[in-house]
Amino acid sequence: MGNGAYAPALFVLSVLLAIQGSFVALVLSTRMRGAAPVPRRWLHVGAALTLATAIWSMHFVGMLAMVMPTQVAYRMLPTLLSMLVALAAVSAALALVAGRPASQGAFIGGSALMGGGIVGMHFIGLTAMFGSVRLTYSPFYVAASALVGITASGLALHLAFRTSPTRKPPVIAAIMMGLAISGMHYTAMAGTIMMPLGHPANAASLSPQWLALPVAAAAIALSLSFLLVLTPASPLAADQGMPPSPFLSPAGDHPASPPAGSSPPDPRFALSLPVEREGRTQFVPVDRIRAIHANGHYTMIIDDERESFCSLSISAIETRLDQQLFIRVHRSHIIALDAITSIERTSNGGIARYGGGATPIPVSRGRFQTLKARLTGLNNRQNA
Repeated sequence: MGNGAYAPALFVLSVLLAIQGSFVALVLSTRMRGAAPVPRRWLHVGAALTLATAIWSMHFVGMLAMVMPTQVAYRMLPTLLSMLVALAAVSAALALVAGRPASQGAFIGGSALMGGGIVGMHFIGLTAMFGSVRLTYSPFYVAASALVGITASGLALHLAFRTSPTRKPPVIAAIMMGLAISGMHYTAMAGTIMMPLGHPANAASLSPQWLALPVAAAAIALSLSFLLVLTPASPLAADQGMPPSPFLSPAGDHPASPPAGSSPPDPRFALSLPVEREGRTQFVPVDRIRAIHANGHYTMIIDDERESFCSLSISAIETRLDQQLFIRVHRSHIIALDAITSIERTSNGGIARYGGGATPIPVSRGRFQTLKARLTGLNNRQNA
């Protein structure tokens, strides 16, 4: 059996690679919801490649950390195949849970795919080893490693996509995913029996001696490249999945003149919000939105025509809206000031009506006076 001795620095490096790659992958994949189709595809590609690389690099640095009973090297073809297996499994798992709100069944399937990809990558990667050693595996540890990979992956996906749907960095989920990757690896290695054969292999191979630092550097560089290219301040950023400002010229070099009688929009605020309609993401102009209410971790947006699902949280939407035009009247409700037709006080605070007075919106006690003052000011400005 593996002697259980590891080089401490490489052991720690392997775990950190798994966590760092998981963090970047989850940052990218949590931005898929609400992104326009093209940025969403780029985010999916970046997240899948980053996480697959994290799995792959953790495995090899972990193997290099292990004190082997004899000299070994690695064949190229199984090494590449193990990476492709991880990439396919990770990509499929993220497609199930990251692109849009997923059912419990989708999360179970995503967990199985993610954990299965980690397990498959590990054992295919071990077949790349050759040298004066023969490997056998303890069935108990194989089963235990699969359980660790699937269970911890499922918890990480749950933390990233069900309990934390906002844009906060998924630190805890990334740590859990990193532990799923490294925990599966080291659990499996605890039950891997290495039997020296007494004669060296003779084949072209990749020597493991100098792999650790180049593999780690390449994995980190790849993940940071995706993070820089696909997050805000980049043309492909998910947060820029909203349509470009209509006041920009086609070349994008100079702002075009706004329509006569109107003022240019404040660039700090969104011109539209993403909603899911007919199986695809569409964008509702902000000036058509009448009300927004929370729907669990997500929201429903009501415009002139219908009510539509939005994957953003109500707090995330609030930061994107011009507070001169909208007001949050309750922890679960935002309303457009110019859509309000009446307000009245109640024992619980108050209600506001819009759309001909047929739809009441609850107003919390602490916000009723603010709403009343805002409406009075709006009315005075309109009458001035």
